[in-house]
Amino acid sequence: MNARLQKKESLTDQDLLNIEQAFAKQTPIPVILKDYASKTSDFYLLKLKNEFDKKNFIQSKKDRFISQLQEQKKLTDSLKEQILASENEHELNDLFRPFRSKKTNSKVELAKNQGLEDFAKTLLSSESLDKPLDAYITELLNAEKGLTKSDHVLSGLRVLIEDHFMNSFALRKLIRDTFMKTANLVISEGTNKKDENQNNPFASFIGLNEPYKSLSPAKYFHIRRGERHKFLNVEFKIDEETLLNQIFEQFITQKEPSTQFQMQSVLSDLYHQKLKDIIIADLKQDLWNKSQDIFLPQLNSDLFSQLMQPVASDNTVLAVYVSQNGPSGLALVKNGQLLKSKSLDIIEETKTDFFGTIQDWLKETPFQTVVVQHQKQAAAVYDQLAQFFEDKKLGLNVFPLHAYESNQYAELAGVKQAHNISAPELIAFYLGQKYLDPLKALVQFDLTQLALGQIQKEIDPEKLRHQLTQVASFAVCREKLNINTASPYELSYIPGITLEMAEAIVEKRNSKPFDSLDTLKEISGFSDELFELAQSFLRLNDNDFKSSRRNRFVIRKNHVNLKDLKPGAKLVGSIQNFAPYGVFIHIGCFQDLLVHKNNMPETISQNFAKALHLGQKVDLEVLELNADGLPQLKLLERGARPQGQKRSFQNKSDSSKKHKKGLPHKKSKPRRSEFGTLADQFAKLTNN
Repeated sequence: MNARLQKKESLTDQDLLNIEQAFAKQTPIPVILKDYASKTSDFYLLKLKNEFDKKNFIQSKKDRFISQLQEQKKLTDSLKEQILASENEHELNDLFRPFRSKKTNSKVELAKNQGLEDFAKTLLSSESLDKPLDAYITELLNAEKGLTKSDHVLSGLRVLIEDHFMNSFALRKLIRDTFMKTANLVISEGTNKKDENQNNPFASFIGLNEPYKSLSPAKYFHIRRGERHKFLNVEFKIDEETLLNQIFEQFITQKEPSTQFQMQSVLSDLYHQKLKDIIIADLKQDLWNKSQDIFLPQLNSDLFSQLMQPVASDNTVLAVYVSQNGPSGLALVKNGQLLKSKSLDIIEETKTDFFGTIQDWLKETPFQTVVVQHQKQAAAVYDQLAQFFEDKKLGLNVFPLHAYESNQYAELAGVKQAHNISAPELIAFYLGQKYLDPLKALVQFDLTQLALGQIQKEIDPEKLRHQLTQVASFAVCREKLNINTASPYELSYIPGITLEMAEAIVEKRNSKPFDSLDTLKEISGFSDELFELAQSFLRLNDNDFKSSRRNRFVIRKNHVNLKDLKPGAKLVGSIQNFAPYGVFIHIGCFQDLLVHKNNMPETISQNFAKALHLGQKVDLEVLELNADGLPQLKLLERGARPQGQKRSFQNKSDSSKKHKKGLPHKKSKPRRSEFGTLADQFAKLTNN
């Protein structure tokens, strides 16, 4: 394990050994964490697991290659030593390349059948030729074997020599090491010079000329993205003349001039036409792997933040989906279940039917909050709803909800069949689910399809899916699911429970709620071993359970018009999202506003991500309005108070209230009510 990682946690060497053994047994991280909760975290264990998997992958490949070579009876002591000393996958593949089963090369086989193999081996050996190459070629002419011309012989020899060097570990290592030590990445403009805004978003990289060995993987991540979209052209530049001279000197043993010329020609062509591109592709892959290791934790953190968003304090919500090009949808959702829904055209037609429906539903089923999907076409509807509720004095709150994935909800397997309503109604239903319980809503999706930022498109999909699945499991296990209310998707992230088993659990509880977790053993496939894995993360009810997710703070009856805000105005908001440079705040208008970390108190600005939390109520002040009329906000001290830290009401600057050294402390008098002090009341109770 990485010693640098270990220092950040209080894990001992024995702990790390035990954790490695647990990884080797495929023990899920949440299960391992139970024994080390006081020493580490699930995300830290995920880092260790990623390192373990890399190391284990290389070791398993070494074992497989050694086993195959033993079967082929080609394993020598020196080859085994080289394999065991290999540090990366490329080196291992190069070592094993001559021994792997490969497709038949018709040109190589033809040259061997023509009897050219023995002379090709002579050319590759240190055995000196006693006459010019042309003389040997003339001797090898054979009309019966198709060698009627000198060119036929020479071509066959070149094919055999090229095949030999193509499989040469030493040649590949020399080229690879030279590129790693001396190559420069040179970036030029690609064929796609402008985006839809007539800009090249990667223009800052054009003209870059940086050594490969010192290039930051994070920088390469963006360079690769520009190359993939053809905004950038990436080249590896080295002193090729010096490299080729090294190759000739090391791999050509023949001294006869014409033979040397032909051998140099073969090696030069092989380098330019094949090996150079292969090595560069390997180096790019290494950089990409390192850059993914940097950005994957960020995506993991973004997903975890979404999954652990605050839950609603109320259990009923009206959700509104606004469509620009077709019918919109309304859905009334209670405890995650659809009560009623309706499809109507909000944009084009009169709002009478829309507002009338809301009032009718409100009379039948009381609710306090209306959520509107946060998208451009919904801004006008949001403002109209807020104004309508104020005019009618309904006391309802309107809340914008970010849900970029909502349009995909109607396409999820089984959703249309289960509800038999239109797509706009299904989307509105999903918005209601996400407002009430983001975790339950989000785990229904393929996690790689959630909006986690542009960088997720640059990550290997399978690697991303594996990591995000782990993160979802962390979130679900922290919640300790109520087995009588959890969805099958939530249950499927519990260690030991597959989606099929989760669906069986839901089917069984629909006939009779679980009164004991032991009942799970009655479900097909639920062995004692799986039960031991899962039971720690399940509960029967919500009694005495304290969720790690907080209730969402919602600004009620406080619709704010941005045009009315002036410098110096004081506001209350709730934190909706985190960014590397600050937080986005909901203040009662449709658009969330940024509070930059530079506009936070000094005690909090450098670590605001830990001091603040999603859904938290904060106090704000308008500093000024920018060119677009949007307010620049400052976070006031109360809003920046770290979680769990109580406010002090003592005026620390008033030295007169401080105790003076050498004087006796004044004892405070016990507080009295008409019934006496608490001590008096307790005495009366005990006497009675």
